[in-house]
Amino acid sequence: LTFDSEHKEEPSEEPEKAFVGEEEEMPKVKFTYYKSAQGGLKEIAQNIDKIARKSAVDYAFTLYAGLSLDRPLKKPFSLLHVYVNPATEDLFRRMLQLEETNESNAQLCIMYPQDSSVFANKVEKHGLYVVDPEQLRRDFESMGLAEEMSRL
Repeated sequence: LTFDSEHKEEPSEEPEKAFVGEEEEMPKVKFTYYKSAQGGLKEIAQNIDKIARKSAVDYAFTLYAGLSLDRPLKKPFSLLHVYVNPATEDLFRRMLQLEETNESNAQLCIMYPQDSSVFANKVEKHGLYVVDPEQLRRDFESMGLAEEMSRL
């Protein structure tokens, strides 16, 4: 994983919760921003994998975190995006010592899909699970980052 360890911004007062997606093309995805007491992005990513494997639950990295496992990125990133089943949110919150925060102060964005289809074709890369290339493309598009993906 490539990341920007210098990314530090002042937190705003309200944690952010958001919905992403086009109503007709793809289901909306709820996501929540967190910071963790467990170190940097690489450690958080590895701990997500350990927790998921030990507990036999699904996860899959997407956006910059997912793309960075597929190829080297030209610029660093400071936020991991990962899909988890909504029923496992408490497990990850507890085990990763997560504290809800806003996007500018977050290390992790946990995304909760409406169904488990995002896990159906996940691929293991460098020991971590990533959404399939088509889902990765859709996620960049739904965040308004389709052109950015092609430049990375």
